[in-house]
Amino acid sequence: MKLTNQDQNRQAMKRVNAKKGEIEFERRAAVQQAQTRIDFDPLVRDDKWWKWRTGLVDSWLFPSSEDIVLDVGAASCEMSEFLASKGCHVVALDISSAMLLISKKRTGKRRSGYSLEHVTGDCERLPFRDGKFDKILCLETLHHLPYMQGALREISRCLRKGGTCLICNEPNNLDIFRKVVCEWSWKGSNLERSCSAFKLRSYLAAAGLKIIKMGYSQGEAVRNSPWTRHRSALKDWLARNVYRTLGDTKPFSYLFGNITISCQK
Repeated sequence: MKLTNQDQNRQAMKRVNAKKGEIEFERRAAVQQAQTRIDFDPLVRDDKWWKWRTGLVDSWLFPSSEDIVLDVGAASCEMSEFLASKGCHVVALDISSAMLLISKKRTGKRRSGYSLEHVTGDCERLPFRDGKFDKILCLETLHHLPYMQGALREISRCLRKGGTCLICNEPNNLDIFRKVVCEWSWKGSNLERSCSAFKLRSYLAAAGLKIIKMGYSQGEAVRNSPWTRHRSALKDWLARNVYRTLGDTKPFSYLFGNITISCQK
């Protein structure tokens, strides 16, 4: 059905408002978490949660020293710095300059010796030429975007032919338990969306990306994540015990697990 001009204008305004909300959300997060994230040095930290995250990216993305890597929605760039320390040339992109400033302050405290570029930009309008990157990482980013299909098309455009893209640790909208345990804390936020694996597969196919590998993981992430703290004792216990067990056990992982997909152009 063809949309009227009024409907098109309404949709355009809705996207503009959503984008403003995304920018404000990131700005507030940067202010609230600034000192904690500056002190979080990804090159020396060795707790279980960080080892799980870096191990997931390392084993699915296979970064090498010759790669030019784009970290889409890099936030305060912990993973960007990790990839750069492995010899990759990394471009860390985020819509929030305040978030990127956290990484600049942190890296300014040490002599880096690696190649890391910070770029303020929109995932839905990437400021790069076609086929620029060998590998693209999208870590826990898509569910924050007002229009993830547009971001995936841009990712595909900027990825070279034969390059690898890792869509990592995206919330699964079949996960009822996550909505109960986690999303109570996010009530009222329009920037926490989940997506079914079926929809995500269709979005990737429409963007011209072929799925190579797909998996579900949650238990280890929830068990060790610092973000599962600071909730009520009951929700904390549920997250660290019931949720982590079901999230790593098939067939429950398909219902409770976050989605990770490796794909190629």
